[in-house]
Amino acid sequence: MKKTILLLNIVLLCITSYSQNPYEYLMNESSQIVFEKVYNLDSLNSNDIEILLTASTFKDVSDIEKMQDVIRGKIKNVLIDYKKYGYTWANTANYVKYPFYADVLMVWKNGKYKVTVNNMRFEIPSIGMMNAFSMTCSEALIKKKTGELETKKIIVDSGIIIEKYLSDIFIVSNIQKKEW
Repeated sequence: MKKTILLLNIVLLCITSYSQNPYEYLMNESSQIVFEKVYNLDSLNSNDIEILLTASTFKDVSDIEKMQDVIRGKIKNVLIDYKKYGYTWANTANYVKYPFYADVLMVWKNGKYKVTVNNMRFEIPSIGMMNAFSMTCSEALIKKKTGELETKKIIVDSGIIIEKYLSDIFIVSNIQKKEW
């Protein structure tokens, strides 16, 4: 009897942990996947952060435009290095292996800046008789019937890869070079 109760508790714990959002920065907003992360630069004011962001070159971000208190950009034709995050060819969803595209928005205020990435998609080329097509992250990570986040391990892992990649490319450093 005790073993049955213990087993039931373990199963319930697993079910409830999967029903929650498995991501730290990816969110399901009205059936659209959006990446949103706030980066802290506590020692800097708004003007310093603006200067730092406009002077920075973000890996894989192009078409950068600064408009008042906003920086916009695009991620185009980028192959995400899933191996960097501990995944292999066999345990990674196929769409993650194709070129990634997204829209980027950065805003800032005293001590922090926020990066929002939306319209994320993978462009899958034509292969044999299959036509080329685009797969959005929303199509990949959200269940069609319920509109909830997908819970299959390989799908959750692909979201984690995307999240880690996006987290990494928007890190800026406020280290000043010392005069010598």
